[in-house]
Amino acid sequence: MQITLHRSDLYRFERLVNKLVRPSELPTAIMFSPCPGGIMLTAFCENAVMSMIVPDVNITTSFSLPWSALKELMSKKDDGHVDFDVTDVQITATWSVNGIPQCREYIPPKLTGKRIPTMPENSVTHSMQLFDVLADAAKCTEAESARNPLGGICLRGRKVIATDGRQAFLHDGFAFPWENDVLCPTSRIFGSKEIREFSDVIQVGVIGDQIGFQVDAVTFWFKQIDGRFPKLDQLLEKRDKLTWLQLEPGDVEFTLQRLDNMPGKSDHDSPVYLALNHEAVAIRGHDRLQKSTTELQLKNSRYEGNHVLVPMNRRFLKNALEFGIHRIGFDAVGRGHVIGYSDSQRMFLWMPLEGDEPVCDPEKLTTLASNVNTSSVSRVGKSEPVKPVPTKQPPVLATAARRVPVETNPANMNTIQTAEALCTSLYETLQNTRRLVRHLKQQKKQDRLVRNTLESLKQLQGIRV
Repeated sequence: MQITLHRSDLYRFERLVNKLVRPSELPTAIMFSPCPGGIMLTAFCENAVMSMIVPDVNITTSFSLPWSALKELMSKKDDGHVDFDVTDVQITATWSVNGIPQCREYIPPKLTGKRIPTMPENSVTHSMQLFDVLADAAKCTEAESARNPLGGICLRGRKVIATDGRQAFLHDGFAFPWENDVLCPTSRIFGSKEIREFSDVIQVGVIGDQIGFQVDAVTFWFKQIDGRFPKLDQLLEKRDKLTWLQLEPGDVEFTLQRLDNMPGKSDHDSPVYLALNHEAVAIRGHDRLQKSTTELQLKNSRYEGNHVLVPMNRRFLKNALEFGIHRIGFDAVGRGHVIGYSDSQRMFLWMPLEGDEPVCDPEKLTTLASNVNTSSVSRVGKSEPVKPVPTKQPPVLATAARRVPVETNPANMNTIQTAEALCTSLYETLQNTRRLVRHLKQQKKQDRLVRNTLESLKQLQGIRV
C-alpha cells in the first residue's frame, strides 16, 4: 500500500499532541487509519488520546509509526510531501529536503486494542470562549500541590471552577449535559493557538470516565480525575459586609506593568500590601534586606467602606487583574477571603497573607502615581520624572551583587535575617549567571557570523586568511 501525506500536516498534529500532554506523557506511536473522507492520525497517551482527520487521503488498512519518526518526517512550512510504502513488516518513507532525497525504514509498532471514543449524541456545542475560560482556570491549579491533590478543573452545572486551596476561579454561563461534577485535567491545548486555527466552535461530551472535545477535524479525550471537588458556597457568604474597591482600567494596566518588579518578589509568598485609606489606594512592596519600599498609588480608583490593609501574594493579585477583575471586596475585620468580580459571570477569590507590614523607612521610599500619564514618581515627598528603563543590560562581568548593609552584617543578624541574606545572595548569583550565559551565547553567534563572512569572502575573492 502506498500513500502520500503533506509534511506540514504531520507537523500540525505533532504540535497539537505536544500541547495536549506533558513531555513525559507523549505517546510511543502514531496510528494512521481510514475514515470517511480521508485518513485519521491518532496518538494514544497514558490518560489522553488525540485524533486529527486529513482529508482527501485514502488507505485501505491501518498502520502505525514510531512517534520519534515525526521529528524526521514533519516540516513546519508547506515543504513538500512524504511518500509511504507500507507492508506488514516494514514501512519505507521517502521525501526530500532542499532537493536532497531522504529515505528511512521503520518497523511498525503494535497498537492492539486501541480505539478513540465517538462523540455522544447528547454532546453540547460552545464557542471558543470555553477554551479561553479553561485556560484561565488552569492558572489557579497546582497539580503538585498538597493543598490540591486533584489538580484539575471542575465542570459543574453551568460553571467552570478551579482552585488550589488558596485561590479559586469561577465562571458561569455554560450549559453542560451531565448532572455530576466532571473533573477535567489541565492542559496547554486550551490556550494554544494551534487548536484555534481549525474552528471557533467546540463540541463537548462525556462517555463513562472520559471527557471529549471536538474542534472541526481535531478530537481529543481526557480521562477524568478521580475525586470529589470541594464546595465553595461558604466562601461567598458575608459579601454585603465587605469593603469594595473599584479599579479603573488605566490603574489596572499601570499595576500590571510594575507588579512583578516591585521589591519583595523573591520573599516567601512574594508579598505586596494593598492599602485603602483616606490618603490613597496604594500597593506597597518591601525589600526587607535593603529596607526599601516602592508604593504604587492608584489615583483613579475608589473604594467604599472601612479602611483596609491586606497583605497578599502578588501572583494572586496579578491573576485577578489578568482575569479582568476590576471590583474587589475585602473583609476589613476578619481578613477572610478576598473576592473579586469582573461581571455577572466571572468571580475570583484568594486568601490574604498573615503578618504585619514591615516598617517603611521614609528615606528609602519610592512612590509611583498613576495620575500623570502613569509616569510620575515621588521620592520622599519630592516629585521627579521616571527614568526610562534601559533596554541594554550592563556588561555581565561588571555586574556586582548587592552588598549586605552594615546594619545587617551577618555578625549582627539573627537566624532569619541570615537566611534572608543568603537567599538574596543566591538569587542574585543565579540572575548574574543567566546574564553571563546569554552574553556568551550572543558572543558565540557573533563569532559564527564573522566566520561565515570570511568564508564567503574567500570564495568570492580568492583571498587566503
